[in-house]
Amino acid sequence: VGSEFGGLAPSLEALKAQGFESVFLGVGAEAAKDASVRGEGVERMDALAFLERCSAQGPESFSGVRNVVVMGGGNTACDAVRAASRIPGIGKVQLSYRRTKREMPADKEELGNALREGGILLELSLPESMEPGLLRLRKMSLGPRDSSGRRKPLPTEECFDLPCDLLVSAVGEEPDPRLLKAFGLEVDEKGLPWADPETLQTKVEGLYIGGDALRGPRSIISAEADGRKTARAILARLGISYPLSDYEAPPLDKGKLALRGEILPSLDPQDPGFSAREAQRCLACDSACLRCVEVCPN
Repeated sequence: VGSEFGGLAPSLEALKAQGFESVFLGVGAEAAKDASVRGEGVERMDALAFLERCSAQGPESFSGVRNVVVMGGGNTACDAVRAASRIPGIGKVQLSYRRTKREMPADKEELGNALREGGILLELSLPESMEPGLLRLRKMSLGPRDSSGRRKPLPTEECFDLPCDLLVSAVGEEPDPRLLKAFGLEVDEKGLPWADPETLQTKVEGLYIGGDALRGPRSIISAEADGRKTARAILARLGISYPLSDYEAPPLDKGKLALRGEILPSLDPQDPGFSAREAQRCLACDSACLRCVEVCPN
């Protein structure tokens, strides 16, 4: 079951009327968090809506915009800077981040690309208020480390103003509370629903939830694990047996294993501890995108 900005997915009642006894809600975290900037007079958009408009209508749809400030420090903020830099007639695109470059969660490559395309990084700054054509930012300082392991940003007594026609906020996403409530789910103070940790079934009969919709933005690995856990819980509830093994190896292809053994020596078929089953599962991800390195705590 999925949703898109501006609309809700089919209701649970409608799905059950079609004969579905179990429903898994895996809509992700697609609602932008509020940037909490006071005042009016500057157009403001969340980064996802901004990028969607750039993709659908092209940067020309923002013609007339001269000065853009992007608020945030992640990869989405960097994407917004790059897209804004391509607006015809653009004057400045500035990236405001409340900590320093060293603490930014964005990939170094993403930030580097954003700066190369003309973005200007404003470290230790936080948009605070606006008036027609002007954005006021608070200068920040770094205090003790917080729960994320990074030094906590603290406001100073100093502010400064920037010309601004468009403020793009990229301060994170969360599950859409409208959709969760439409499915009868209650959310906690963080806007997250409850689910049984063993089965991921919610308090609504027949409704399961997982991935970012359950716990907020995390890795794709966590979402995949939730999908498998829920599938097993639904099958068990229906009295349907399933293989105890997560994976059944296809016929051994020694040629492919030898090739993978060259990429990953630990999977060399000649090693005494070599496991054909594990080697067949290997997709050589480390030679492709390296996403595993980013998400694995080890």
